[in-house]
Amino acid sequence: MRQRITVENLAELSPEQQEKLKVWWGEHQQKGDVFICLGNDFLSGKEFAWDGHNKPFNLAIPLLSIGQILQLLDDLTEEPSLKNGNLRLSINRSMWLGNSRLVDSLFQAVKEIL
Repeated sequence: MRQRITVENLAELSPEQQEKLKVWWGEHQQKGDVFICLGNDFLSGKEFAWDGHNKPFNLAIPLLSIGQILQLLDDLTEEPSLKNGNLRLSINRSMWLGNSRLVDSLFQAVKEIL
């Protein structure tokens, strides 16, 4: 099972969605986070792991793990069931079967709230 989103997933986001993701990640960065660099209006595709010392520069965008996706959904959603500390995320069966990967189904939800 793939554990994080891909560069191709990030390319699906609008510039505004990418910016919201960068802002959210700026508040939640942790040692070992994987990110890529943005440049010349395209995603470079080269992955880096944050070492926990210097903050990644403002042209970096994270390749979210499944855990980070769940945290982002909890932080940014207006859904009351998520805000009371009981994360109850329902994934449509056809969405799961259509994508066949949990991370892809979760990323669909991220795109909807960014």
